Amino acid sequence: MNKRFLERVNEKLGKAAIIAVLAMSFANVTSAQDRMRIAVMDFNPGVGVDEAMVSGLSDMLINSLFETRRFTIVERTQLDAVIAEQSFQRSNLSAAQIAQIGRILGVKSVLVGTVNFIATNRTTEQVLTGMISGEFNLDVRIVDVESAEIVSTAGVTKTPSNTYRDLMPALAGDLTEKLFASDGGEVVKLFGYLFVFPEDLGNMNINEAKRILENVNAANLHGHNDWRLPELDELKLIYQNRAKIESLSREKYLSSGFITKQGYNINTRQSYTYVVTVGVDFNNGSEIEIVSNVGSIRLVRTDKK
Repeated sequence: MNKRFLERVNEKLGKAAIIAVLAMSFANVTSAQDRMRIAVMDFNPGVGVDEAMVSGLSDMLINSLFETRRFTIVERTQLDAVIAEQSFQRSNLSAAQIAQIGRILGVKSVLVGTVNFIATNRTTEQVLTGMISGEFNLDVRIVDVESAEIVSTAGVTKTPSNTYRDLMPALAGDLTEKLFASDGGEVVKLFGYLFVFPEDLGNMNINEAKRILENVNAANLHGHNDWRLPELDELKLIYQNRAKIESLSREKYLSSGFITKQGYNINTRQSYTYVVTVGVDFNNGSEIEIVSNVGSIRLVRTDKK
C-alpha cells in the first residue's frame, strides 16, 4: 500500500482499538516465505529518559509484530553481532549505517525507536508531575534498507492511564500498515473507470469491513479517500479480470449489495427479517448469497466525473 492505513485515524473511536482491529484484519494466514523480513533495534532513551526505562520495550514490540503473522524478525543476537562487527556505536547510528546493518542481515527494513518525555509547552510543575506519572512518547522510524532513507514513522503516547504493553499492539498495527505501504502492489484500472485496491482487507464481517473502510479513506491510501465496497456487477468484473489483479484468493467476496429476507421462529411463532449480503464465489465466478455476511473484501473506487 502507498500511504498507510492509520495516519489520521478518528481519535473519537480510539486509535489504539482501531489499529489493533486493522492489524488483526490484515493478519491473514501468511506462509513463512511471504512474510516481510525486518530487524528491530533496541529503543533509545531520549529526553528525560534513561536506559533502565526503555529496557524490554523493543521485545514487547517484537512480540506484537510477530503476532500479526506478517513478519520474519531477525534475532537480537544476530543484530548485535553485526553492530559489533561493523564497530558501530549503537546509540548514534546514522540512517546509512542502519541500512548497512540491514543489508548484511538481509532485511527489507530496520525499525529504530526512541522514548522521550513529553515536555513541550509545560510548566516546571507539570514537567515534574509528568516525570513522576510517566508521560512519554514512543516514536519509531522505519529505515528502508535499499534507499538508506527514513521512509515513515509511527508513535504512541504512554500516559498514567495505559501501559507500554497496552500500547504495543497499536504501535505494531500502525507499523505493519506503514511497512507494507511501500511494499504493496499497484492499483489496477479496469475499463478506464474502475480502480481496484492492490490487496484484500482480509476475511471479515460486512459491518467490520465498513468500519475499517472509514479509516482506509481517512488515511488517503493510494492518494484517494473514496475507496468503497464494490457493487455486485463490479465484483463480477474483478473476477472476470482476475488475471490482471494481484493476490486475489479463491474465496467468497462480499459486495455492497444485500437482500432482505423473511424468517420464522418456530419457538416464538413470530416472523422476522434479516439481511443477507450478496457476493461472488471466486472459485467459479458465481453470484451467491452469503448468509453469515462474512467474506473477503477487495475495495474499489471510480473516477468522479
